[in-house]
Amino acid sequence: MVELGLYRNAETFAEVGLTYKQIRTKITEKQVTVIFYQLEPGNYGVCVYHDQNNNKSCDRNFFGLPTEPYGFSNNIRPIFSAPSFENCLIKLDKNKSITIKNSL
Repeated sequence: MVELGLYRNAETFAEVGLTYKQIRTKITEKQVTVIFYQLEPGNYGVCVYHDQNNNKSCDRNFFGLPTEPYGFSNNIRPIFSAPSFENCLIKLDKNKSITIKNSL
């Protein structure tokens, strides 16, 4: 399974359970396509992770770093913490397609 979280708020960006919209879907190929419908114009950020063991959680190691593949909009690759909303910001003013590559 892969889970994507769409955020609109810098204060809650990348916080579990505080998404604006969320999609969870089965992986059938090496690439997954999802569509968020009826979004208002504005600024958004996306977080995604591959839930390899299907436990509905992005597993982490002793240091709090993800042990399952994950990614962020703009393909930001953080080192020790989640990136900022500003770094992952997508300005939506029309239909848009983005690509996010997972790490690991």
